[in-house]
Amino acid sequence: MKPCKHLDYNEKNYPKCKLKTDVLVKFWDRLEGGFVTQSELEQFPNTAIKVQFCKKRGRINGIFQCYNAGELSCYEPAEEVR
Repeated sequence: MKPCKHLDYNEKNYPKCKLKTDVLVKFWDRLEGGFVTQSELEQFPNTAIKVQFCKKRGRINGIFQCYNAGELSCYEPAEEVR
């Protein structure tokens, strides 16, 4: 599994989101970073919490689409794993 080269992991661009690393992927947590509050989540339970940010598409409401070839048409594998 290789990340797309268009993923944006610049923490200055998303100060209210926390960048986290799981075993295989990096992703943004909007709840832990304070962008989404617990009360907002209770009011809108379908709010995306774990997301990716793409330099081409903006926010992606999932964490794996940008790691799997063929899921998004703009996917281009990064030259080196981040």
